[in-house]
Amino acid sequence: MRAQDALEKHDYAAFVGSIRPETRHRWLTDLLLAVALASGDEPLQSDEVTRRKGEMRSLLTRRGATASVAKPSQVSVTDLEKLLLDKVADPDELTVALLDFAAAHGRELDPVRALDPKAGPSAASASIIRLANRVRAPHRLSAELPAAASVAGSADPKVLEDALLPVRFYSEGGVTWLDET
Repeated sequence: MRAQDALEKHDYAAFVGSIRPETRHRWLTDLLLAVALASGDEPLQSDEVTRRKGEMRSLLTRRGATASVAKPSQVSVTDLEKLLLDKVADPDELTVALLDFAAAHGRELDPVRALDPKAGPSAASASIIRLANRVRAPHRLSAELPAAASVAGSADPKVLEDALLPVRFYSEGGVTWLDET
């Protein structure tokens, strides 16, 4: 329920903190590569897109998410991801900054799409958005099914759908986080 409350309040730090660390790392890796590639200047883009891309490059630079390669064609995607993450001091803070950027530009949870108002949903943000939609109110995460779902064959399908959200939890060392399915 912590993640639900965080999403309701647009508190992305609390939302990110409720997610399994390995999942957060994968999300950041996906987002970072996508926004780094998408924030490059291209000819014939609007002033608004140019401004947003400059804002994103500044955000990445301030947080150490930069990479320089002499021969881009000889760098694998995995190597580029590692280079971008190598100097990031606080990965969770960077993830939160990316989500705040997206929200500030009307594209909640999708910083890649926020770079260009005309762009469609980004694949890099799909996992975040999918999990957020699974836990977002009016759903309430609970170990118990609603009363309507307890009688086999008589439950309203919508009640069952809401009750059986495909959300997974991960526990380690006495701490439980949300995780993707």
